[in-house]
Amino acid sequence: MVRRILGILFTAAAPLIAQDGKLFIRVLSPANGAVVRPGQTLPVRVTGSGGFIAIGAANEDVFAVLSLPKPDGTLPPLGKPPWTIAVQVPREVVGKTTLAVFGATRAGIDATTEVTVDVEPAEIPPVTFNHPSVFIPTGECVELILGSPGFCLNGPRVLGTYPDGTVVELNRSTRINFTSLNPAVARVTQNGKTLAGISEGSTKLVVFGKYSVDVIVRGPQRR
Repeated sequence: MVRRILGILFTAAAPLIAQDGKLFIRVLSPANGAVVRPGQTLPVRVTGSGGFIAIGAANEDVFAVLSLPKPDGTLPPLGKPPWTIAVQVPREVVGKTTLAVFGATRAGIDATTEVTVDVEPAEIPPVTFNHPSVFIPTGECVELILGSPGFCLNGPRVLGTYPDGTVVELNRSTRINFTSLNPAVARVTQNGKTLAGISEGSTKLVVFGKYSVDVIVRGPQRR
């Protein structure tokens, strides 16, 4: 995605020029694992060398770049490093997200690195669930944390609503926690990422220690 976007941006740029020295790029801040807020403008400080004409950061949620082409196709100078990219963190993002930080020469992207940040709200917004009940066959499991390894069924989606009406999915939050009120019926696995159906019956699954959804465990799923 990043290469395609930059290819469009720099179509009008001058031909490739010789590069002096080895290309490299490094993120000075934020540190890996830094906690940032949804909706925050995040300053990403970058250093490097290699004849770059643009410095930027991107993933599936954000794209930010310095030194966009002027209307005549020329590019303003970057200046000396370090450079600061202003990355707008979307309000809808929660959990760990990895930014690909790149330096682009006139030929495209020639140096990349990554930084992972943890996007977490200052306070967990009021929670609802995508369904009023969770159904699990005995001997099966449902996914609580999105992207959990294994072959579990789709689990409850934990939705938070900010005062302005923005709805975010909280299943990737590093702060999320789940508790089963009756582990003999449904048990949260040791890694906290899935909920296993143990025996027929009903219980409640509690999220963030205060919000709950009904859990119903039925007989084994028919194949």
